[in-house]
Amino acid sequence: MIFYFMGFKELKETLKELYDQKVFTFTNSKDLLEISPPELKRGVILINATKDTTISKSEITELIGTMAKFPGIHLIVITDSTEEHIRKHKGVMFSPSLNGSTDKILAGSVRKIKKSMKSFVGVSPAIRDLKLRIMSSAFSDPNVLILGETGTGKTLLANVIHEISWREGPMVSLNCASVPTSLLESELFGHTRGAFTGAISSKRGIIESSDNGHVFLDEVGELSSYIQAKLLHVVEDGIYNVIGDPTTKKINVRFISATNRDISYLRKDLFFRLSEVVLEIPPLRQRREDIPVLFDHFFKSNSYDVRFKDLPDRDKSLLLNYPYPGNVRELRNILGRYMYTGQINLDQSVSNLVPPFFANFDIHINDVISDTTSLLIESLRKKEILPELPYLREHVTSTLEKQYVTHALNAFKWDKHRTSKALGISYRYLNKLISRYGIDKRLNRKKI
Repeated sequence: MIFYFMGFKELKETLKELYDQKVFTFTNSKDLLEISPPELKRGVILINATKDTTISKSEITELIGTMAKFPGIHLIVITDSTEEHIRKHKGVMFSPSLNGSTDKILAGSVRKIKKSMKSFVGVSPAIRDLKLRIMSSAFSDPNVLILGETGTGKTLLANVIHEISWREGPMVSLNCASVPTSLLESELFGHTRGAFTGAISSKRGIIESSDNGHVFLDEVGELSSYIQAKLLHVVEDGIYNVIGDPTTKKINVRFISATNRDISYLRKDLFFRLSEVVLEIPPLRQRREDIPVLFDHFFKSNSYDVRFKDLPDRDKSLLLNYPYPGNVRELRNILGRYMYTGQINLDQSVSNLVPPFFANFDIHINDVISDTTSLLIESLRKKEILPELPYLREHVTSTLEKQYVTHALNAFKWDKHRTSKALGISYRYLNKLISRYGIDKRLNRKKI
């Protein structure tokens, strides 16, 4: 990553922390503005607007205004004032330097970022790229949508994003799938005493509790359309109402959302605002080079002097070739059993609880999709039909989804808890799919 520092008298401590990064320092805005905007977008610009800056207020104002013309440039203004000529510009993140030198404050922030990033373990190209994107989001303030299968580490990533942020408020989390729909509105927005039957006292909502911090909405796709409409006002305008109180309140909060499934149940306008930055965590089976690193990290964090390279070849092969339908969470459970038994035992793993129809799916998926797609395109060609891509995508997706969910339900004899677990979706969402497609357990019930 590239760092551009403007107006700092001293950066000794900060430069020590950034020894492995590209750093440029400037004493006037003219030199900085000679760099092309595309080049500046590759890095982060930090401007010193505190009392010990080396540049004038007018120069700071002009520089901020110029940078505001180029979307995608990450700009941080370090300031200890609340002057309007600085704070009126949108898209700028302000970090008040309260105590100590600006250099020490910056160095401390960089140390915090590096420490937090270490908790997201991985050396694969996919994870390295993901870390760069996480670092970039630390120096801006977008709402983030995290995508990934169950067990990939979405909650961990949300915590990392919060920890490296310059926001000073807390992160308050809500698992949208675990709270009954009737209680979600009160959990998010709070309520006054007597607002509804049973409201014997006032309750502070998650939105209010996270002021100047983050709201983490896990399984955000589970929110009802009514809650989504209310949430849109918070995300878009920073306003909300407590249940039972007509007074509109203002809030300054950043949203981090996560889901392991299709986001088609989200309102489009809400989706666009929650997904200013989309971070997708790849499944463990697609980054097997991370398994030895995760192994070493797990045992080191549990004070064991055990290394992956010292394992017998059989155990290495088992760990490297297993498909991990439960991803990193399942790997951690396997290693937990190994820690107590001294044996790599996959007999209790998730894949052994899944019918063969699903257990070998990952091995053949690319061939199956390729063959099926070829047949579809050939059929369209013969009939001289060329449907619009969005129309085709919608119909192919819905047909596949309906038939695959039906197969899964039949495979588990309509045990919806086991079916939802195998499909990597929530029990509530499985019921939504059954209702959406009108799947009837009395029809087409076959043994797979």
